[in-house]
Amino acid sequence: YSTDLTTYSLVKQFSLQLQKYKKNNRVTLLVNSIEKNKSKMKKRIDAWYKSFRYKYLLFSQNNRILIGADENGVIKSTDLKNILWHRKFNSIIGKPVLADNKIFAFTDNNSICAIDLKQGTILWKLPIINVGKSIKIYAHKKSLFVIYYDNQKLYTYLCKLDMYGHVLWKAYFKDYIPLNVIISKNLIFIKSKNKLIGIDKYKGVKIFKSDFNGIITKIILFDESVYLIVNANELLKYNIQKTETVWRYKSSHKILHAFSDGISFYISNEKGQIISFHKTGKQNWINSIGTSITSSLSADEIYIYAMKKNVLYIFDKKMGRFIWSFHVPQLKNKHLAVSYKKIFLTSGEKGLLMINKF
Repeated sequence: YSTDLTTYSLVKQFSLQLQKYKKNNRVTLLVNSIEKNKSKMKKRIDAWYKSFRYKYLLFSQNNRILIGADENGVIKSTDLKNILWHRKFNSIIGKPVLADNKIFAFTDNNSICAIDLKQGTILWKLPIINVGKSIKIYAHKKSLFVIYYDNQKLYTYLCKLDMYGHVLWKAYFKDYIPLNVIISKNLIFIKSKNKLIGIDKYKGVKIFKSDFNGIITKIILFDESVYLIVNANELLKYNIQKTETVWRYKSSHKILHAFSDGISFYISNEKGQIISFHKTGKQNWINSIGTSITSSLSADEIYIYAMKKNVLYIFDKKMGRFIWSFHVPQLKNKHLAVSYKKIFLTSGEKGLLMINKF
């Protein structure tokens, strides 16, 4: 795994000095000094790499900071050279969210906690009652949306907050268990079995409800349109205004994952196929890794990332060509974190792995 931080900048530093020394004994002293410093630095970096074994990884492109978190309540921050700070809570439910230079997590005492990204200080806490393990936090522009199912009163609770923890509105919906949520420019879409409801993002008022002849397994927003996976093997584009299906794709295999990068739409099925679609429903390309993708399917500006058991597969996003694969012993992540040049993963055996993309 990669250790190309500032670790070996010492070599460059000393190489300039080497030119100034002609005598063998001085050169020998310098070379020994280089080797000792390299060895010390590598041991230090290896030590915290191996301790960075977290299920959830979040990377801030602007600040070049990587965050690791786990259900055991630990949140740790690194600038990829040193550990910046760490926080310990009793527990963390679900994946934390990174937005507005803050980390938002649902922690002990049933509270949403906002943590400063750079300093690790707790900025505010907001208690929420009667929460099971269904709570999810979504960030959209300068707002937070918190949704969960109240196990006692049997209703769905939806709340909009600003980045300072102030509640802007609350909404309650009976008979809807929130299984999947997406946020568009003006609406919040909530899926519950065979129903899809739309909520005004600014007022918290229900705008529409649609029933489907089948179980909705996932909803995805692409090109400000709603796409649904129905009965696990149908992908359809749905027109909210006209409440009708624009186009439909039926797969002969169960669809496991689906997402959009804003340019194209991607699905993977139990046969291991990855298929890219245009918004018109036309297939851009299809490729396969032979067996089903078990963890996740995601993308950045250039690549598609597919994880199966302990193997990461990389595909070219434009043409669907297989680029390379990488075996990760005891992979802990369902979702990877990426920067412009690196991929971040957590191995139960090796700790944090930083893989060069190019």
